[in-house]
Amino acid sequence: METATVVRDAEEVVSRSAGMPSRPGRGASSFACMSTSDVRAQSEASPSSVKTLARGLEILQLFSEDDPELSQSDIASRCGLPMPTVHRLVGTLVGHGFLEPVAGGRNLRLGSTLLQLAGPLIARSDPTVVIRPKLHELSNQSGETTNLAMLLGPWVVYLDGVTGSRMLTPQATIGARISAHNTALGKALLAQLDDAEVKERIGEGPYHRTTKRTAADWPELKKRLDEVRKTGISISDEEYEIGLTSIAIALPPQSDGTLRGINISLPLSRATEEFRVTAIAMLRDVAAAVSAR
Repeated sequence: METATVVRDAEEVVSRSAGMPSRPGRGASSFACMSTSDVRAQSEASPSSVKTLARGLEILQLFSEDDPELSQSDIASRCGLPMPTVHRLVGTLVGHGFLEPVAGGRNLRLGSTLLQLAGPLIARSDPTVVIRPKLHELSNQSGETTNLAMLLGPWVVYLDGVTGSRMLTPQATIGARISAHNTALGKALLAQLDDAEVKERIGEGPYHRTTKRTAADWPELKKRLDEVRKTGISISDEEYEIGLTSIAIALPPQSDGTLRGINISLPLSRATEEFRVTAIAMLRDVAAAVSAR
């Protein structure tokens, strides 16, 4: 049976079980054809649709920079759902572009629909008009990679970046998300919140450790956040990845409360004391320039 047929059949099953209308045929729009009142009526008539939606969102949240591809078996194991249920949910997510099959295998990855939805979010942060020239300036002066990111729940999401000119240099993918508790950018942004909100976002541990230098629990992380609050600068020496150093600073919050920060990322071997002093001064200058606008 061809993949398209499987997807359509799976969507029909999910739609019926969730109390949602079947997906229209080729050439017709999907959920766009439903009015707000139609959606509300469907939800009120079929409470199971809320549960189905929650499961679909849970599946999407499994994908990250560490796990960009997952199989249906991986999803079933992590969500604790039976394979037939996962197959139906994945079918709907694939059908609407939230997931897409990886060519040549059985794995799945996030689809293009998410990029379309992320467009307004990224545009709201306005990285190009004000900050992108500063990222280029930082990268040119330091020779290293610079990034702009925002805090989204317990994650850091990369919004923009300029790759350094050195042969060996780290590079982040725009739109990628990484954990906040063990990264310089994450600590710089978490430090802007009070302790209660930080714990609400990431819990009190134990935290996932990517290296031996990752903070394992809340008391250890709190010490690091307090240091960031005192100095205004966040540094990660191999907390996220062996051999990687990152120096970050938070930018002034946006009018809607969105927290953003910038960093300079480089191999630990090049992060000399002299470089750190210079990098911190450059980061402070950028933050001050953004604040003055």
